Amino acid sequence: VRNCTLISIASLTCLHFYLMLTTSELGEEESSDPNTASLLKGITGTSQDEPGVSQVVPTMVKAILPEEQFLCGSRDGLLRAWCGKNQLLKSMTRSDFKVCQLNKSTISGINGTNVQPKVGYVLIGGTIGWPKGSNAYGHGFTVVPVSLYANPNRLGRGRVKGNNFIISRRYSTGSANIVSDKYVSLIERCEKFPDKVVDRDIYKFLLDPNMYLIAYHKLRSNPGNMTPGISPETLDGISSEWIDQIIRSMKDESFQFNPSRRVNIPKANGGSRPLSVASPRDKIVQEVIRMVLDAIFNPTFSKNSHGFMANRGCHSALKQIYLQFKGVTWVIEGDISKCFDTIDHHKLMRIIEGKITDRRFTNLIWKALRVGYFEFDVYQHSLTGTPQGSIVSPLLCNIFMNQLDQFMSSLAFQFNKGDKPRLNNEYSAHASALARAKRKGDLDRMKVEMAAMRKLNSIDFYDPNFRRLYYVRYADDWIVGIRGSLEETRNILNKIDSKLSELGLTLSQEKTKIANINNEKVLFLGTLISRSKHRRFTMMNVGTTRRLGLGIRLEAPLDRVRRKLTDAGFIKEGIPSPKFIWMHQSKDQILHLYNSVYRGILNYYSFTHNINQLNSIVGLTLKSSVAKLLAAKFSLSTRAQVYKRFGRLFEKGGRVKFYDPQVKVNIANFKTGQYIDIIQSLFARHKSVANLYNLACAKCGSDYRVEMHHIKMMKNLDSSKWADRQLAKVNRKQIPLCRKCHMEHHTTRH
Repeated sequence: VRNCTLISIASLTCLHFYLMLTTSELGEEESSDPNTASLLKGITGTSQDEPGVSQVVPTMVKAILPEEQFLCGSRDGLLRAWCGKNQLLKSMTRSDFKVCQLNKSTISGINGTNVQPKVGYVLIGGTIGWPKGSNAYGHGFTVVPVSLYANPNRLGRGRVKGNNFIISRRYSTGSANIVSDKYVSLIERCEKFPDKVVDRDIYKFLLDPNMYLIAYHKLRSNPGNMTPGISPETLDGISSEWIDQIIRSMKDESFQFNPSRRVNIPKANGGSRPLSVASPRDKIVQEVIRMVLDAIFNPTFSKNSHGFMANRGCHSALKQIYLQFKGVTWVIEGDISKCFDTIDHHKLMRIIEGKITDRRFTNLIWKALRVGYFEFDVYQHSLTGTPQGSIVSPLLCNIFMNQLDQFMSSLAFQFNKGDKPRLNNEYSAHASALARAKRKGDLDRMKVEMAAMRKLNSIDFYDPNFRRLYYVRYADDWIVGIRGSLEETRNILNKIDSKLSELGLTLSQEKTKIANINNEKVLFLGTLISRSKHRRFTMMNVGTTRRLGLGIRLEAPLDRVRRKLTDAGFIKEGIPSPKFIWMHQSKDQILHLYNSVYRGILNYYSFTHNINQLNSIVGLTLKSSVAKLLAAKFSLSTRAQVYKRFGRLFEKGGRVKFYDPQVKVNIANFKTGQYIDIIQSLFARHKSVANLYNLACAKCGSDYRVEMHHIKMMKNLDSSKWADRQLAKVNRKQIPLCRKCHMEHHTTRH
């Protein structure tokens, strides 16, 4: 009771001084309603006791007398706090009023001007009530932790008092950091708890413009994203207004994907592969969905899966085969018939909804699956399958095929037996004879036994008590290596076929086969896999050698490479032929195009054992082809005249020369990480590029309705147009233009 009385007396004393100060400032003016607090006008000041710490100082608050009022914050309406001379109130009440420091993303208090803030205020509540422990703050104050609003190193540890709720203003300038932090937090949580259900609100990522900016920056320079779908709309002309419109449709869940355009691509075996060409702007939305799904499902994927995953690719899959298949005898080369086209939508959605509880997000995936397509101007419904050509389709395939990966892991756990294989009986007999001859000092016998041991395998590859199963998958292509018998291999293939039937998929009988890797070559991911015939030895001691086992040999299929060069127009009737479709290009551009083909083939097969042979075939073919093309372009009779005019490697008369690689056999040249997605660097870099929200026209400088002008390829530039000349100067494919200049660029010539 004594404490309450003292608090009441102190409160009335403070209010008395306040009324005196207020009346002196207002003069004769009086409020018509003495019981209503007038509107607040916030100002910010700096405490002398705490330099750099802002304080909220309202101008006035009308008190209601003689009723006693505890000095606690109001949860409703505008900010109600101390007013008048803050230092006087602070000294009399001994309340350390501390608010967070001002920075570019958070400002505490109300701005001192009459202008409305950019966004609304956010009321952050604290702990109201009696203080805990021995700290006698007094009753009726809002007690808040220091770490919520300020730097603990400057304000001290523990809790500080605030006499109202803190008002925080959020600006769009700092939202990128907030989004990246939330996305990284989602990744860390899913990696730490890969088996738990994601019960967070992940639909919020589709409502943030920074996610669309990240997706746009990843896709903007891809030539395929300038290919229109069923409508002529491409990435050309995209602006911040389009992102705002997408976000508005996401908020009310009215967003709909556009049907794709279906085309059939011929396959090497004579069939065709359906390819869906989606709207380029729909691909930006799909990329945002893919980023969220990748963060959630990537930790759940098997290490044996390498398709369309971060830091994995064809080379990582082939590297796993090279390291694990050294001891296998039988190989199952498997293929699923029309895997992407036959995935059941309902089974796929059950997997996704079992992991994600946010139904707004899963409903958006369902819309993407059921959108349908146009083929020959006829609309077709998508009842099954994930459309090939979609941004999110490969990840959905991995989510569905992860069931097969888990099945193969359990099958390998049941099949594997033993810790190490036993020694070969014949090899053991010679080793024992060698040991006896060594004890007796019989050098002639030792030489005979060592020569016999070098011709034998030290271990028994057919040990029934040692079994191993290895499995590697890339998208819908998979391969199984088995160290066991042929009968066991056939039983495993039957089990895989049954599992695929359970998933609603069909095993391709034409492409699936069982091969003995010791005698046959297996084609997987464009690479021939076989047992090496070259025997290697290593030096153990002085005068003694050890025979090494036959490892795996990886080769580039030379016949397949020649066939691809023929289909591309570099070979006709078995001899090099000029690619006349590139004849209108300049000499340097022609060499650039040929070098890109040459470099691409060698980079992919850089790890193969026959890289030198491949280099000779591809290099001579492309060099003869480009020499014939330059001879036709410059009206020269023979290739010798081309070499004489431009040099042996075409370095004369231009800045570009024909690619001259220095290759050597190095099996360690695996190029891993074909699908790298470092999200932290993406969020860090996206501010340095065109933001779509903070652009000005490159021609007139206007910032009204600025759009991005796109081109598909640099060779499509028109030197007669001003914007294309600017693109050529900076060697890029996009440039910001206002709506007026953009339309003039497409309709007139400068």
